[in-house]
Amino acid sequence: MPKPRRGAALAPEGVEVVPHPLRVRPMGSLLFADDRRSLREEPGALGALALLPDEVLMQILSSGGARELACCACTSRAMRVLALSEDLWKACCLEEEMAPGEMCLGSRRAG
Repeated sequence: MPKPRRGAALAPEGVEVVPHPLRVRPMGSLLFADDRRSLREEPGALGALALLPDEVLMQILSSGGARELACCACTSRAMRVLALSEDLWKACCLEEEMAPGEMCLGSRRAG
């Protein structure tokens, strides 16, 4: 049986795992990988922000607008992956398109 390549994800035999183009893996995958270095740990990837969990980083990014998200995406590959999250952009676009007090179809105002 051939030895798996370094950093290859474990998968059932006969199933090929295609790596993410930006080498992003879920944090849980690091427990099983031979190469435990992730994109978050590369020098200069996130700097001191690498100490924060993804959920906190996403909360921070959600506090800005489209311009701030675009600027963050230009800082590093790791930040690009976070800043280009579909959920962040969806919320950002919905927020900027609606006037204050306006509601989306299918939504209801809390309160």
